[in-house]
Amino acid sequence: MTQPGEPNSTPWWYRVPPVAVVLIAYSVVGAVVYTTLSTSGIAWAGGGILAGLLAAGIQGAARAAHNEHEQR
Repeated sequence: MTQPGEPNSTPWWYRVPPVAVVLIAYSVVGAVVYTTLSTSGIAWAGGGILAGLLAAGIQGAARAAHNEHEQR
């Protein structure tokens, strides 16, 4: 843990809210699917949701690993 006056040692991706990760991944993947693969709303929404949840899961695993590393 950092003390007052010490520089923050957490990486930038740790400080990003999980909701922001989901929304960014959702919008980027949804736009890519819409413009390249299909104009179907189900296709781009479904692909975006799956990518957003995957990104949130990966960020959560990285946060857990970082927390475990910090406790040692």
